Amino acid sequence: MSPLLLALLGGAANGTFPVFIKTEAVVAACVHPVIFQLYKSFCVFVLGAALVASRSVFGLEPTYLFSWWGIFSAGAWIPAGL
Repeated sequence: MSPLLLALLGGAANGTFPVFIKTEAVVAACVHPVIFQLYKSFCVFVLGAALVASRSVFGLEPTYLFSWWGIFSAGAWIPAGL
């Protein structure tokens, strides 16, 4: 897949998650925003770990590359989700 297509799909998918956090079941649960943010962050971590594991299983290189942009992004994303 082309990087542009992946970026567009990622933007569309990221833009749709607020639809699901406003459903009646979620609103009725009255979950504290910090707890809900922890849940969202855990789901993103699990998905990321699964993608890294899949690259390892298929022998794709590099399996994982660290970037400080990921740290900066998480630092901005967590407060923005509260």
